[in-house]
Amino acid sequence: MTSLLWWLITGSIGGWLAGYLMHRDKTFDITDVIIGVLGALAGGFLLTFIPFLRLEGVIGDILKSAFGAVVLTWGYEWYRQRELRG
Repeated sequence: MTSLLWWLITGSIGGWLAGYLMHRDKTFDITDVIIGVLGALAGGFLLTFIPFLRLEGVIGDILKSAFGAVVLTWGYEWYRQRELRG
C-alpha cells in the first residue's frame, strides 16, 4: 500500500512538472495526475534501457515520472495533430 501511495504522489508531481514543461497548463488538475502516474510507469520502463543513468530516491522518482509523462504527452499531442489533419 505504501509503494502505491508513493507511486501516486511522485507520479502526480511528475505529471504536474511535465505539464509545466510542455507549456500545456500551469495549474494542477486530474489529467496531470493520470498522465503522471502512467508516465511513472512509462518512465521507469524506458529508463531501464539506459544502464549508466540511475535515478534513485525522491528526486529520481519524480524525474522518471516527469520524463515518462513528457513522452506520453508528446505522443498524445502528435497523435491528435495527425488525426486532425485527416
